[in-house]
Amino acid sequence: MKRIAIILVLILAAFSNSCMKDDGNEPTGTGLYKIYRQFRDGEISECSWNGVLVYKAMNVNGVELPSYVLNTNAVVIGVCYGPGSCDTLFSQLQDCEVIYRTSNNIWGLPGVDKYGLAH
Repeated sequence: MKRIAIILVLILAAFSNSCMKDDGNEPTGTGLYKIYRQFRDGEISECSWNGVLVYKAMNVNGVELPSYVLNTNAVVIGVCYGPGSCDTLFSQLQDCEVIYRTSNNIWGLPGVDKYGLAH
């Protein structure tokens, strides 16, 4: 019985370590990498919202598709469908910096990959 309890504790410890939240400091952490996988054909910016790190992301056809604000766990916390139809937090974003942009984009801007997400 003691062995089963020890094995169960070890399994739970290993599982809990694999489910740790991304604190935004690890570029290939679960949150940012999930965002990259979803928006790899577009652009991702790091922004500050009320002192909290968030990501603003859009796909390559961002003119026609919505933009999103996501937290560091890749959860959507805001959506903007175009001028006049954006969640309030879009106007509260500060210090935004593009950290990823596909090189094949409709904006004609150079590709960016600050954290090497594409590799």
